[in-house]
Amino acid sequence: MKPIRTEYPKVRQYVKSGNTYYRVDLRRKGLIGPKTKNFSSRTDALDYARKIGEQVAQTGIKSIAQVDGKYADWQASCAVYGKTLDQAVELALTHWALEQHQSKTPLMEQLCKDWIYDKMHDTLKPLRERSLQSIQTTGNKFARDFEGKHVTDFKREDVEDYLNGMEASNQYKKNIKNYLGQFFNWCVRKGHCDKNPCEDIVISVVHDEVEFYKVEQVKTMLQTCMQPEHKHMLPYFVLGLFGGIRPQEIERMTWENIHMEDKYIQLPIGITKTKKSRTFDMPDTLYRWLDYCKDIKPLIPERGNPKKLRQAVSDTFEFKWLADGIRHTFATYYYAQPKEKGGKSLDILRSIMGNTIGIAERFYKGAIPQAETELYWNITPESLNK
Repeated sequence: MKPIRTEYPKVRQYVKSGNTYYRVDLRRKGLIGPKTKNFSSRTDALDYARKIGEQVAQTGIKSIAQVDGKYADWQASCAVYGKTLDQAVELALTHWALEQHQSKTPLMEQLCKDWIYDKMHDTLKPLRERSLQSIQTTGNKFARDFEGKHVTDFKREDVEDYLNGMEASNQYKKNIKNYLGQFFNWCVRKGHCDKNPCEDIVISVVHDEVEFYKVEQVKTMLQTCMQPEHKHMLPYFVLGLFGGIRPQEIERMTWENIHMEDKYIQLPIGITKTKKSRTFDMPDTLYRWLDYCKDIKPLIPERGNPKKLRQAVSDTFEFKWLADGIRHTFATYYYAQPKEKGGKSLDILRSIMGNTIGIAERFYKGAIPQAETELYWNITPESLNK
């Protein structure tokens, strides 16, 4: 026999019936079990001998019988799946390393709190108070819903199951998915996970038919606000009905944004939702109402919750308050005007309202009678004071 390995256990090469084999010599004082093991592969024989040598060096000769007895069974089990015992060990080590890594990652409830804190204290990309409130609300919701889970636990199907389990409209689910996507993007940037599981999740939203206020309802709104107890809210309604300005933007406005001499309104970045300034000429009806309101100062009440102040007025109406109804009403009647007055143009409507053309198109009702359109734009302080 030709020696191949000289340290324990020795490996020798021999030839039988014209074939070459390799024998691992396990003989040693105290050994219990098989004394030799044969291989047809030189590499396999040397690998086996190396592992046995390391095992004996670490735990003694008596451990060989225990390991050797199971080794063949493990090899056979792995062979059923076309794998080797080495591959099985590597897979196990990888799995254990992943488990250990996951156990060390922060829990979702802690990461959600950290996300909220980062957003509230980010001086490079400061958010408005309303946006911060939304992040705080949704962040706390995620902390409750995912309590005890690790961020690395989440896969796309987990997010889909979470959204499908909500008894809510698809619009709400889409909003939640967007906030959850922001959170996971933050986790990726911070190194807490490798991928955003919200990517490529598409939620279809079928929008309801646009609702808007009829001319008589608009008159009722304005007449109510002309009363002394509600007059402080008149500019709020006027700017929405005849200027199409978002409620949150109106709340940030002052008289400095209204240029009566040149008949235009300027909304700087600090006011607009889109963080892009916009300027537009006042329709004549808006100008006449703002001239009527010129002695109301401040433009918007500085004290009190704007939503509650508005609700105090709308609670007096005998008709239903429509979500975004004022803005939809402006869009509907503005687009219905003749072309010479800016109507029939989504691009003009978009520039006034601060939206994309696609969004602006969703805001107006469509074709309405021209006579009704004329009645709307003829609602003036003078006409209601008659």
